[in-house]
Amino acid sequence: MVRNPFDALESHFNFEVTSRHDESVTERKSRELRQRWARFVGKETKNWKAHAAHWQRLANTTDTLVLRYEDLMSNPSEELARVIKWAFPAGSKLRERAFSRLSCAVKSTLGLTSDGDAQSAPSGTGASGEGYRPRPRVMQQDLMSQKDVVMFVFKETSPVICEFGYTAYRGQPLPCARSHHNQEKNHLRSL
Repeated sequence: MVRNPFDALESHFNFEVTSRHDESVTERKSRELRQRWARFVGKETKNWKAHAAHWQRLANTTDTLVLRYEDLMSNPSEELARVIKWAFPAGSKLRERAFSRLSCAVKSTLGLTSDGDAQSAPSGTGASGEGYRPRPRVMQQDLMSQKDVVMFVFKETSPVICEFGYTAYRGQPLPCARSHHNQEKNHLRSL
C-alpha cells in the first residue's frame, strides 16, 4: 500500500507531535512548528521515496498488487475486490467466501441488513456517524500550502510519485502530468 507523500508526511508529522493517531496539530501550534516541519519534510521525504521506490521495484519484478491508500478510502469495495481477485484463484471457495464477506461488510457499513433493509448501527462503529473523525487538514492548509514545500516534496519523490499515478495535488497538475509517457502509463488521478 502506498499513500501520496503529501498526506503521508502530514499524517506522520501529526503523530510525531501529538503521539496519537486520532488527533491533529492545531493551527496555532502548526505556526509554532514551522522550522521543525521544514526539517521533518527534508528528512522524511527522502524516507518516503526510498520506501515507495522499494515497493515499486518489487511491483515491477514480482506478483505484487499495488494498492493506493487514497483509492482504498474513496472506493473501498472496488479496491478490496481487486485484493480478493489478486489473492484468490478464480472459482475457488476462498474467493467466493471473501466476496461474500465483502458484501456483508459493505451492507453493514451502509447500515443495511443482508436483505438490504435499513438497520440501526452499533454505537462507535462509524456507520451511524459516530467514531473517529480526523480534524480538517490544518497542516496542509497552513504548511503544505507553501509552494516551495510542495515543489520540494515533488522533486524529491519524482519519478516515483508519477509511477504510482499521482499527477495532481489539490487540483493542480504536477510536472509528471505533462509527460505523455506517464499519461499513457498511468490513470490520471488527483491526490
